[in-house]
Parts: sequence; C-alpha cells; structure tokens
Amino acid sequence: MLFPRFQRLCRRSPGFTAATIGVIATAVALAATAASFIDAVLFRALPAPQSDELYRIHSGLYDGVDTPPNVRDMLETMQPLPIFSYDFASNVEYQPAGGERTELVSLAEFQGDVFGVMGWQALHGRLLVPSDMERGAEAVAVISHRFWHRSFGASLTALDRTIELNGVLYRIVGVLPPAYDRINRLHTSDLWTAFVHTSESWKYDNRNSHDHTVVARISDPAALPALHTQLEHFRRQLRHDFPDLEFSGAYSIMTEQDASLAELGDLATKRRIISGLIVSLLVVACLNVGNLLLVNAHRRRQEFAFANPLKRPPDICYA
Repeated sequence: MLFPRFQRLCRRSPGFTAATIGVIATAVALAATAASFIDAVLFRALPAPQSDELYRIHSGLYDGVDTPPNVRDMLETMQPLPIFSYDFASNVEYQPAGGERTELVSLAEFQGDVFGVMGWQALHGRLLVPSDMERGAEAVAVISHRFWHRSFGASLTALDRTIELNGVLYRIVGVLPPAYDRINRLHTSDLWTAFVHTSESWKYDNRNSHDHTVVARISDPAALPALHTQLEHFRRQLRHDFPDLEFSGAYSIMTEQDASLAELGDLATKRRIISGLIVSLLVVACLNVGNLLLVNAHRRRQEFAFANPLKRPPDICYA
C-alpha cells in the first residue's frame, strides 16, 4: 500500500526524487571513500621499490622479534643476504642543541643497511650507511620530511645541526622524501638513527631483550629453502653458544605483507566491520534525508491544494 503511494509521490515530485537519489549516491560514494582510506592507511604496501621482495625473519618468540646481539650475529652469518633490523621508541625527548623547548618525538633505531635494503634515496644530504652502525661511529640522524617542515621550516640549515634525543647528541645528516615515511605499516617515525647509539644502552648486548624486527630482501623466492636451512644452522649454533637463553623452535621467513597482517591480528576483520557500519550509517542517514525531502514535498502539495479553494474569487466588474 505504501509502495504504490511512494511511486506516485516520486512521479509527482521528480525534482525531489532526483535529489533523494543524489543524496543516496553520495552516501555510497562516501562509504567507498572511507573504506578506501582505511585500506590506504593500514594495508598499503611499504614505500619501497619491489616491495614484494621484502620478507620478515620471524624468531618464533614474542611476535617474531629478536634480540639486538642475535641480529648482529645473523647479519654476519647470513651474508651476503641484505638484512636490517629496527626498533621503535616513542615519547623520546627532543631538544635542539642550546634550545630551551623540549617536545616528544618518535624514533626508529636500526642495525644493518636499512636504506640499502629498502632502496631509498635522500631528499637532502645522505642516509645512514653500515659504517654508522659500528661502535665508535659518530651519532648521526636522518629526519623525516614532516619533521623537517615542522621543526626547521623546511630550511636546509637543518643539515649538520646538532640535536639531543633522550640526552644523546646527534648530528643531522639527511632528510627523507615525503613518500618515505615508514618501514612498518602501522608506524611512522620523526627521526631515524643507528641502534648502537641508543639511550637504552643496556639493550645493545642483551640477549634477553626481544624487541628488534628483522627484514630481508630476497629477490629470488627459489632461494627460500636454502635460507631456511641456513637459519636452522644459525639457530643451532646460538643454542650451542648460549645454552641458558630462550630460543624458538625454529626461525621462519614470511613475506612482509603476511607478517603485517599477522601483526595486525584481527584488525583486518574489524576493518571490514567498521567499513560495513560506515556504509550502513551513511545510507540510513541519506535515506532519512531523502525521506524528509519527499515528505516535505508531499506536505507542501497538500497545503497548496487546501489553500486554493479558500482563495478569494477575483472581483467581477459589471459594465
């Protein structure tokens, strides 16, 4: 009963019908945009050439992270495989040398040739190189494009400036391009430094501190079985040299994409639920708006129909 009446109302009010359809179409477009934004933020590929060649070396413990000294031994054992490891530090106290203001920043600390493995180039200056990772090397830092704009007004005078991070002095040697803002899908960093200069120096040689994610570039998937065998020999050697330490059943290698999805856990499912809710809310809201437009048009038409008979008839002039 209601549907035929609704059809007649739509035919009588084509303008409002078109507006309603437009509002609903806008809702669908907004919902699709929201879902695409979530995908772009959480599930986009890492900003690296041939990102499908990036793999994680999973320790089997504590979400796959390994200890800093184990990683350094791995770097030596697995040569010439390109490998690096990273750890994130948040709420790091940052202060320009001689400055009074202090702010909190995010820091990424590395072992290995991180920028060589990622295939990145500097926008200005240079990036970290393997020699920066050695004991006794100068403490240098690379800054993100966003941090360069925020803290230095995009001025090239930022290069060679000395800054203080958690009490450690660093010299800025390079600025990253804006696209190179993350090596992990969930984390962006303001500054990039060598782990050898970490303010938490007790971690550097600690084989019980599991906090480094290990990444390798493997251009030929056919090499994976041999690399698994090499990692197994490495694990056995570690167990022999350090029998009192905790070790996993075995190292494993997984693609960066699979490792990221595992790291996200059930967030992928939650993303679909959130996207569905956004779609539902937008469609319901726009349907309500369209319904109000049609109801208003119907009410106005009834008002005009009621008012017309009450109009005063025109005066008739008799000759």
